[in-house]
Amino acid sequence: MPPDDIIQVVAPPAAPIVQAFSGQPGAVGPTGPTGAQGPPGTTGPQGPQGPQGIQGVQGIPGVAAGYGTTLPASPTDGQEYVLVGSTTNPTYQWRFRYNAGSASAYKWELVGGAPWIKQGNVNAVCNTKTQTATAGWWYDPTFMGFVLPRSGDYIIQATGNLYSNSGATGTIAFAIFDNSGVLSYANGNFVTTTSTVALAWQGRTAGATAGQTVGSCWLPAVAGTNKFDLQAVTLFPVRVS
Repeated sequence: MPPDDIIQVVAPPAAPIVQAFSGQPGAVGPTGPTGAQGPPGTTGPQGPQGPQGIQGVQGIPGVAAGYGTTLPASPTDGQEYVLVGSTTNPTYQWRFRYNAGSASAYKWELVGGAPWIKQGNVNAVCNTKTQTATAGWWYDPTFMGFVLPRSGDYIIQATGNLYSNSGATGTIAFAIFDNSGVLSYANGNFVTTTSTVALAWQGRTAGATAGQTVGSCWLPAVAGTNKFDLQAVTLFPVRVS
């Protein structure tokens, strides 16, 4: 018989082993909302330059402005033309552009060119004239006047010297004129027979007609022999028909 102080330990019976099996995957849930956009990344380095492309075909050349002693009879809007006094030895070259939308009857508008200039010999007296009346004006068409080639608006610029007067002391006016009369003038008060008056003046004639004479002139206020020299007059068209 075992001693009283010995206790016999009996192990409990082992628990049964249960084997687990994986189930079938569940259904996919709905897509969640798009998250906030992240900050942009840094720009990468520039790539190398590509090869140069081939040259394109040459464009059609523009239409050259016409050239002659008369303007086209049936112009188109924007058309340009160079009007000259002569095609072999022109005294002026005026380049015009036709403006069909202009409210003026003169639709050929000046865009550039050389003016028409007349002048006398600077080393000699150009003109001597005896003025027999206090009214009226005098000019020399050789040095002081133009016959207009076209109707239109023109600017006239003129210079000249009055250097002696054998008549009574009086006022000599230097003027710009057209066929309708004096357009504008500057007075030069003549004091003695040894005085010299040098004047320059300009004016604009509006609505002048082709064939009309324009230019500069002197208007002595007293009778006498009045001598003029260094005559020069310049004509600029503004717009013509």
